Formats: sequence, C-alpha cells, structure tokens
Amino acid sequence: GAGRQYYYHPSSQQTSWTLPQGAQVDFEGTFRRKRQMLLEELHTTAALALTEDGAGAALDPGRPTASLQPDSPFTRIEVRRGELLDSSFRAFAMLRSRDLLKPLRIHYAGEEGIDSGGLVKDWFVELSRSLVDGNLGLFAPTEDKDTYAVDPRSRHLHSERHLRDYFRFVGRFLGKAVLDRHVVDVRLERTLLLQLLGARLNLADIAGLDTHRCRGLQWMLDNPIEGVLSETFSVGMEVLGEVVQVELKPGGAGLDVTDANKAEYVQLMVEYTARGAVDLQLEALMRGFHDLVPLSVLTQTHVTPDELLVLFLGQDKLDVSEVEAVAKYAGGYSETSPQVQWFWDVLRSMSAQQQRHTLRFVTGLHKVPLDGFDPPFTIMQSTHEGGAASFPRSHTCFNQLALPPYLS
Repeated sequence: GAGRQYYYHPSSQQTSWTLPQGAQVDFEGTFRRKRQMLLEELHTTAALALTEDGAGAALDPGRPTASLQPDSPFTRIEVRRGELLDSSFRAFAMLRSRDLLKPLRIHYAGEEGIDSGGLVKDWFVELSRSLVDGNLGLFAPTEDKDTYAVDPRSRHLHSERHLRDYFRFVGRFLGKAVLDRHVVDVRLERTLLLQLLGARLNLADIAGLDTHRCRGLQWMLDNPIEGVLSETFSVGMEVLGEVVQVELKPGGAGLDVTDANKAEYVQLMVEYTARGAVDLQLEALMRGFHDLVPLSVLTQTHVTPDELLVLFLGQDKLDVSEVEAVAKYAGGYSETSPQVQWFWDVLRSMSAQQQRHTLRFVTGLHKVPLDGFDPPFTIMQSTHEGGAASFPRSHTCFNQLALPPYLS
C-alpha cells in the first residue's frame, strides 16, 4: 500500500518487501526514505525511456554506436586496466541510450572471469580514483586536500571538444553510480555538488575553494567600503601566462563597487569563483549527470549536497556488529571459529581510521555501501602454503578475506 517500505538487492536488481541480506537500513531516517523515493523515480523514468523510440538513439550523435546485447538485462562493456579511463570513455561513447539505462557488467580485457557484480563494483571505485590523477588535469584537490574540484588547468591541457566529451562522460559515470547504487571513491567539493543539484551558491559555499577570497568578501559585506576599497565588477584571470580582466556583468569593468551594490558584486564573485575558468567543463559534467539523474527528479525529492555526497560515497560510519550479523563464512570457517571471533574482536578494538583501512583491504572501499556489501562480506580459511605463519589476503572484487588458521 501507499507509504509501505520496500528494499532493493543490488545483485539481483530486484526490489522486495523483505529486508535483503546485507542491507543496513535506518527505518526512521529521512535520508533513507528520500533515497528510496529518488531511486524509485529514477528507475520509473528509465523504464519509460526504454519503451520509447528515442531509447535507441546515440548518446553522442556523429559517433559510431552499437546496441550492446539488446535482449540482455545488462550492458556489458570491455575495458583495459592499463588504460582504464580512456578505454571506459571509448566504451561509453559507443553506447546508445537504452544501453546506458541497463545495469552494467564489466569485462577486463585479457582476464578470465564473469562479472556477477564484483567486477563492476571494482570498476566504479578504480575509475573514480583515476579521475583525480593529477597528471590528467581533470580534477585537482581543494585547499583542504580532502575534496576535489574541476582543475582550472584543464582548459590549457585539453581541446574544447576533448573537455566537453570527457566531462560529459564523467557526469554520466557519476549518474550511473547513483542509478545503479554503486559507490565511488572521490569526494567532490561543495559548490560542485550544489551545481549538480541546480542550487544557488552562497558565500560560505566557496570557503573550501578559496578561503582568502571568502574572508575578503565577507569583510566587504560586514564593513563600509567606500573610500576604503577600489574595485570594479571585474576580476583578473590568468590566461596563458597573462592576466586579463573578466567582466562579472556586461560593462562591469567600468562599474565601481559601492556599499549600495556590493551584495550583488559578492554574489557574482561567488559564482565566478565556483565556475570561472571551468564553466565549459561544469556545463558538460552537469549535462552528463542529468542524462541519467534528471534535475527534475533531484528537485522533486529535495536532495541536499550532503545527501548527494552520501549517495556517491556510501556510509561514513562502520558498525562492526551490523557487518558481522550478515557476514558469510567459507573454507571450513563458521561464525563460532576462534579465528573468526578473534577477527571481529580485533576489528572492534581498532580506531575508526584503522577500521576504514581494514575495510578497504578486504573490499576495496573504506566505506560501507548504502545497500550493504554485494557480494556479501565473507571470511574464508586461507589455503596459502604458509598456513598459520602467513598473512591475511583479500579478494576485493568478491569482498572476501582469506584468513589463515592462526593458533592464537
């Protein structure tokens, strides 16, 4: 009936009225309910799109395309680990709309194995990490070094078409992660999240991008400036080693900033700081993201920047008891095996940072996916010839920890 809680299991791509194995749900959480509404709207929109004639159209007109496995519930793409970003970009460029709306399955060229969910999880994580490689000039760390923004240098390193194509691909990649309930491992800075949501930027939002400018603009708002500062509605921007004046509004270079119009100036400076030299890149990224996560759906469900970040990254907090409650065991281990009990005891005794490192060692992620681990978090007895003298090993694609039969 209306308002009834339903659940989703990522492995089967099915919803159900019963709690799927491994899911961690806050029944009373506003975010949980909002996320369910968002995903329901996205999948309804996708299902309708798949029945329309336009679903077979090319995502990028002019590029060669091929509908991949038209009768399959999945879209399978082949990528190369040694050139993960470029090969993924080329694979996406070949997709038609209907292909991108289906759940992905990944094949790594030259490797054996069939993707049952583990490889695509690995692909989302590894590709997201490659996006912030400083040598590519696509994204750069912000002042706090914890978040990433579009790298202004990218306009000098890549052609305009290259920028549009690559950042639209990045947007689709992020949208696909939300649509298919996968997590990525790149923390986007706040103004980028706000713009993906179509929200208005405020002065406080640019603090992570330019603390000094944020403080200066706040001082202007808080104090009389006439006779103290001499500014116009323009800003200097470095282009190929030379500083050029960019007008914040038509005729801005000849318009003085006064106490009467300083609020407008500050707002325009906020927007320039967030977009400035990366306007083209942001437009392409937002267009790609909204190809799969329409802005109308985001607006309808009132997603906030913090919630969007959680959709991308997963849960910050690790509840060891919740992971233990749904863990699987193999190779002779069970939940009562001493080695298994020692593992959970040690994990509980660790600091939060140590727990995140352990989680990443086993699963490739330092956070818990919002739908729990799929494949399930599994502890198996190691068959390594070193026996009890060997170290633990992991199979991150399958969320498996190979734990030696330690004696104590």
